[in-house]
Amino acid sequence: MNIQKLKSLYPNGKTHAIGEKFSDSQLNLLVENQMFSIDKKELSTSEIGLLQSMFEPISQPQNEWYSFLLGQTNAPKNTSFRIIHYQTSAQDSLETFLSDMLTGKLALFPIGEKEGIYIEKTHSASFSIEEYQEFFAALDNDLSAQTLVYVGNFYDTQSFQTDFFLSERDNFHYLSQHAQEKKVYTLSEVFLYKNLASSFNDVAMLSYLKSKLKAHPDYIELIQALWKNQGSLAQSAKDLYLHRNSLQYKIKKIEEEFAISLRNMDDLLLFYLLSIY
Repeated sequence: MNIQKLKSLYPNGKTHAIGEKFSDSQLNLLVENQMFSIDKKELSTSEIGLLQSMFEPISQPQNEWYSFLLGQTNAPKNTSFRIIHYQTSAQDSLETFLSDMLTGKLALFPIGEKEGIYIEKTHSASFSIEEYQEFFAALDNDLSAQTLVYVGNFYDTQSFQTDFFLSERDNFHYLSQHAQEKKVYTLSEVFLYKNLASSFNDVAMLSYLKSKLKAHPDYIELIQALWKNQGSLAQSAKDLYLHRNSLQYKIKKIEEEFAISLRNMDDLLLFYLLSIY
């Protein structure tokens, strides 16, 4: 459902630019990077629940950094930072762990029941993406939780735009519907997933190759191992519990069937993407 459809269903609703002040007596929803507000008196409890499940609800910011991200106030301090968006089944416990274990915290606050934002100051000990992957995997194991994380880019408060935050939220919500086996994602991965996904179904040849590849789970496992290890045969063989010669035989078989070269990173990337959609 888009914003035009919402307007037709709720003609008394109003559209606001992100950053404008709003009232909590209204249901305020983030729709297509705009805020759509409907007086709660016009809505039943079930309607409110349904709309909140379809669109991200926005409440009056209680956190000074959240107000800044929404464009309502200036930055609490001038610094370089990044936004880490998370969704978890253990909200309270995760917040405690993040506060106690991570350095460089500027802010940590929930957005809804299962989502939250951690704002990290740029510093010499900032985690790499791989370290965050290991960190959240360990936390989920300790907490018996399921967590999904989007690590945003680094920004400077003086050049930051609210659209950057809204774009990251859009990427994060896309992940909540389409994430694969990982826990932590970044812009480059989401860009590939979001913007190329339709091509694999709309282009007849790619759709054909995808269906042909999906018929061979062992091919998919091999291709994903090669991509993970950036083409390294030694590490891929180790991950797949194969002798190097056996791996080379399987690679040759795939290359002959699909007329590609998995040593060519363009071919490997294409077939990796085909394997995950």
